[in-house]
Amino acid sequence: MYGEIIPRPDLASDQYKELAEAINRWLTYAVQMEFDHWISLDALEDLHLGEPPRPLAIILADNSETTLSNLRKALGGAASERTVPFKVRIGTSPELVLASLRQYIPSDFVTDILLGGSSIFE
Repeated sequence: MYGEIIPRPDLASDQYKELAEAINRWLTYAVQMEFDHWISLDALEDLHLGEPPRPLAIILADNSETTLSNLRKALGGAASERTVPFKVRIGTSPELVLASLRQYIPSDFVTDILLGGSSIFE
């Protein structure tokens, strides 16, 4: 299941760092619960540096031979998104992942958290 953590764009540097630590705590929980998961380490590193995540096209261009222009064309509107993408494969229930995201990620630091294309706050 694909997800995105969408940080608020107006956070202060220390708040981006706090969000990174919260995500790290959630990842520790994911390991304990044996969720098979992936997260963008590039986006998480940006948060640890006190910065918003770089746009997806920039991250992908840094890690491939494809030009930034071609990535923007391929990604469309997603190219400029400043999110922390992640994936979770769940051996149990999606409700457990939803509950853990709500528990570990401070809602006042994010615009939204999407899981499977839907907001976890709805």
